[in-house]
Amino acid sequence: MNKYSELIKQLDLSEHETFWQGSADLKEIALLEQLISIKLPPSLVGFLKECGGGGTIDAEVSGIEDNNATLKRGGTILGDTLDCRETFELPPI
Repeated sequence: MNKYSELIKQLDLSEHETFWQGSADLKEIALLEQLISIKLPPSLVGFLKECGGGGTIDAEVSGIEDNNATLKRGGTILGDTLDCRETFELPPI
């Protein structure tokens, strides 16, 4: 069992309500990197491959929902990145 599987299992067994976005494949991760013009760190790639994103209701980690890197809603890396770039006038790269 990899480190993410064990941590997810522990979190799922806790008192917190958890949810997961579904694992993402390398094709979708590469597409996300292209869409946001950023190379993701290996640790985030591993997390996305394992569960796609998610966490607890109060502490969500943005991810790739339903193995679809093009979704632009809140809770997705693409949606949250685009929102932060607009809201806080962050540079595109």
